[in-house]
Amino acid sequence: MPLNDPLQEITNWASQIRQGDFSARLKLSNAQFSSTEDDINRLAEWLQSLARQSQEELSDREQLIQSHSDSLKLVYDITSGLNKTYDAKEFISQYLATLKELSGAQRADAYLHNRQGDESLLASLADKDAVERADENCMVVPLSVKDRLYGEYHLYMDQPVTRLSASTRDLLSNIGLNLGMALEKQEQEQDSTMLGRMAERTAFAHELHDSMAQTLASLRFQVRILDGLLQDVTQTRVWEQMETVEKLVDLAHEELRSLIGQFRAPIEVGSLSSGMKKILARFRTESGIPVFFQNQCEDIQLPEETEIAIIRVAQESLKNICKHSQAETVRILLRKLSGEQCMMLIEDDGVGFDFLPEREHAGMHIGLSVMEERAKQVGGTFSIESEKGEGTRIMLTFSLT
Repeated sequence: MPLNDPLQEITNWASQIRQGDFSARLKLSNAQFSSTEDDINRLAEWLQSLARQSQEELSDREQLIQSHSDSLKLVYDITSGLNKTYDAKEFISQYLATLKELSGAQRADAYLHNRQGDESLLASLADKDAVERADENCMVVPLSVKDRLYGEYHLYMDQPVTRLSASTRDLLSNIGLNLGMALEKQEQEQDSTMLGRMAERTAFAHELHDSMAQTLASLRFQVRILDGLLQDVTQTRVWEQMETVEKLVDLAHEELRSLIGQFRAPIEVGSLSSGMKKILARFRTESGIPVFFQNQCEDIQLPEETEIAIIRVAQESLKNICKHSQAETVRILLRKLSGEQCMMLIEDDGVGFDFLPEREHAGMHIGLSVMEERAKQVGGTFSIESEKGEGTRIMLTFSLT
């Protein structure tokens, strides 16, 4: 076949095209086929243009996919952080640069709103050639849930906000909603913590009053007797009353130390078994009463709030047993029930009591109310059974979740 065979030259050109070289052009050595050469080269130019257009579309799609991926990652980072606790100012400020980049804004401001609706500027970012702030060029991203506005982002563009794509505007709004939910959760946790502290202080005040009221009343009475004796000096009786006063002061001191120790007792969160063993060891040492602890829930994992409630109920129960029961033996059982329910049973063989609201020991009444409240806080139930001479049985049920 001659070298200048037009068919061979066309075959060679087609081979280059198949290999992806769309810049290849046909140059036929035979002028007789010049018209065919022009048609084929125009086809090559069209193929090259089509390939370039496809490559540009592919690049645009890759950029769009990357943009969506970055946006989804940002939303995921925010939503996954809903269970964390933040400082509101730092939390709002840390996403300012991200939203500025995401929206293409030249300037971005972050604002915090307090409960009274007052607004304060937290942070501001701006390009060197940032546009003048104009309302029509500003997109406001509220961080709000229902009627509560926690903050705002003001994003200033170099063009009206209406030119932003609908998907970008929706994404920014969704991010604002998620940030608002995180801030709402944080505020609720702060309120809950504050209420919890107030409840603890109230319970402590009740216990302090009940435990020491009778002792201090006796002390005041003895001081009055002592004052009268000092008027009619009889040394032996004066020293007897002084000794009584001293014993009452020591008793009040011991009761106060016991209460403070109970409310300050550290709890090893994450290990219910370990926490229970510590308070039982302390109870044995202070009371001398044998305690038998049977734990059938060694492998359970509980929320922190539930663990604390269980241990506090056990502490309160043991305190009442020590003060009122005259028990010789105490038994505590932790057992898993059906489904997601567990139970703590505390029994003693003491004197028991008539379970009436107007029973003799007001302090025990307050303590039982506190235990009931703790059970409710973790979605559990609390019950007590007792009769005179038959001991006392306390049961707390709680959920694993």
